[in-house]
Amino acid sequence: MRLQWRFLIILAALFSPTWAEDPPRITLAPTNQKVAEEKIVSFFCKASGNPGPSFSWKKGSRRITTNRNRLVIKEMPHGSVLRIEPVKQKDLGVYECIADNGVGTKARANASLHVYPKTGIPEGYPRITIHPSLKAVEKDRNTVLQCGATGIPEPKITWLRDFIPVDLSNPRLTLLESGALQIERSQESDVGKYECVAENEKGVDYSYAANLYVKVRRVPPHFSMAPENVDVQPGADVNLTCVAVGSPMPQHQSTITRRMEEKQSYWLCFFTLAVVTSMVSAAVPSAPVKLTISHIKPKSVQLTWDKSNSDDVLSYIIQYRPYSDESKEFKEISGITKTRGYKVHPLEPYTRYEFRVIAVNKYGRSPPSETVQELTAPQAPGTAPRNLRGKAASATTIALLWDEPEIPNGIIKGYKIFYTMNPDLPIILWDHKTHTDSQKRVATLTNLKTNSTYTINILAFSSAGQGPLSDEIQVMTNPGDSLCFGSVLSLHNSIYPFHFYSLQPFSLFLSSLSCHDLFTITLNILILFTLSFFSIFFILCTYLFYYVVHSAPFLPSVYSFIMFTLSSSLLLSLCSPCFLIPVPLYTLVSSSYLSLSLIIIFFLLFTLFILFFFALSSFFLALPSSFLVSPCSIFSCFFLLSLHCLLSLHAFLHLLVPPYFLSLFIFSCLSLFSLLVSSCPRITFPCSPFLSLLALSSSFLQCLLSLHLS
Repeated sequence: MRLQWRFLIILAALFSPTWAEDPPRITLAPTNQKVAEEKIVSFFCKASGNPGPSFSWKKGSRRITTNRNRLVIKEMPHGSVLRIEPVKQKDLGVYECIADNGVGTKARANASLHVYPKTGIPEGYPRITIHPSLKAVEKDRNTVLQCGATGIPEPKITWLRDFIPVDLSNPRLTLLESGALQIERSQESDVGKYECVAENEKGVDYSYAANLYVKVRRVPPHFSMAPENVDVQPGADVNLTCVAVGSPMPQHQSTITRRMEEKQSYWLCFFTLAVVTSMVSAAVPSAPVKLTISHIKPKSVQLTWDKSNSDDVLSYIIQYRPYSDESKEFKEISGITKTRGYKVHPLEPYTRYEFRVIAVNKYGRSPPSETVQELTAPQAPGTAPRNLRGKAASATTIALLWDEPEIPNGIIKGYKIFYTMNPDLPIILWDHKTHTDSQKRVATLTNLKTNSTYTINILAFSSAGQGPLSDEIQVMTNPGDSLCFGSVLSLHNSIYPFHFYSLQPFSLFLSSLSCHDLFTITLNILILFTLSFFSIFFILCTYLFYYVVHSAPFLPSVYSFIMFTLSSSLLLSLCSPCFLIPVPLYTLVSSSYLSLSLIIIFFLLFTLFILFFFALSSFFLALPSSFLVSPCSIFSCFFLLSLHCLLSLHAFLHLLVPPYFLSLFIFSCLSLFSLLVSSCPRITFPCSPFLSLLALSSSFLQCLLSLHLS
């Protein structure tokens, strides 16, 4: 029989829930909510598990902290409450409740929040018509908190006390048909801030909060029956009776036992008790002292303290909470019987906590000890950098942008960027770059291969180690040898996807140049200077020919032609820094620029041919000045304008700078128009130099703007 009992005891110990560890399981999931803007909404979440799980909330991928004014997270028995007051349009989204006790996988539950704008509240939306009001009730008396609401369909009424749903399983609490809450035999535990909530399929509405106070009648105690004088023989027993009344009723009782021994048998002992006073001093222990912290780790610390002066201490209680959140209640570890080397865990890495200790005896708790603060040790980042994105800045450069990890677990010292063209290789064989400026989450990868796809990911590191790798992204470098002159990254507050604009720091531009790029730029500049030289040469030839053949100074139209040719060469040269360098003239192998390169080269050569043809015509044929100038001006202006439109379109498509593009286009049109008008034979001599001067001024402004863009 004894063996059977032992076997049953062992089985009970094995299957007892106090010994088994259970992973968390959601028992009350948050529900989808619809609410009008500027109203209140709450999400409730409960979970079971052993040990009891802790709760956290997320919106999307971002963790919700309690240091925000409108969002409040409050603990309730076996659960958590997320309250938003007042609701804004930006609160729209999906919220996630996460329960974790360190056993198995975390339990999760989602709920969505839909926010109606103030002008878009649907018909039938619930509305509180009767709000509860402030109440003060005497203990053990009944009271009713009123509430009424309208809506289509008829809304369901629920009640909250201090943001937590009222437990209607309590037999003292009744929800009446009108929506009012009846409380019978009010107790001090009923004190709190009450709200009634009306909800239907259209949404939810909260009443004004009303406080309930429970008063205890206070009447000083007095004796309704005082003890009487009694004569008693030595060695005999005696009862002294008294009755005391008051509110609340006196509950303490004590017995006085006093025995008198006779010293000699013939003595007569006469003993009178005139006044009997019974006092019991029930003292709580004094607070523990010399609280110290040692063995500081990322998720635990060691606490030691000296016991209080009281010898009747039964146990100790450790209280702790994050120092930055004074609104949060202290967590407690109770039933501690030793005073040296107690390990407090689990804690959050790199978080400042405040600790205090309370002594407990049979009469109650001591005052808390002095509070001690300590910062837990850092740990490697708990999550990877977020929102990694990249874009090709040139044929050999990729620009990257990312956000810091959600759980840094300390101070981020920097980031490691891994990249490769073969993602099947182990990560240790990937190329990598260390980015040590943790405040600037922007980097460039240089000296890459053209027209190649790179797989990129990133991790953060701190003094405690490296965090996990981010999700991979793939970015393709630009094809060929093209170089987008002046691509720069615009961060948009480091949140939104970046765009490329045309003005960049010169150091970043130089770092992205290869030897091949420098050769390309040099060759283009030489070609443009050659074009300008030949244009000036044609002008001089025309000048000499006209002077030798006609033996006369320049006519107005010839003067206009010279100014036109000079301005044309300037226009070609001045557009080059922004528009021609991205398209090398010596190569036609780049697939993306092939057609554009052919068109630009064709118009350049054709314009040069027109200038050359009319110069030779005037040189050998000695044509009249009116015939010489007008066709030259018209044809040259036409082809030059066409060329400039193509170049401007190229700038607009590839550099994406509408303000600069518009300015260049206006200056160009002004220059071409003034040159065309001044070249007309009917324009008088005084107007021709003025218009030519206007053309040169426009070209000069275009030059300054081009240099600024460069």
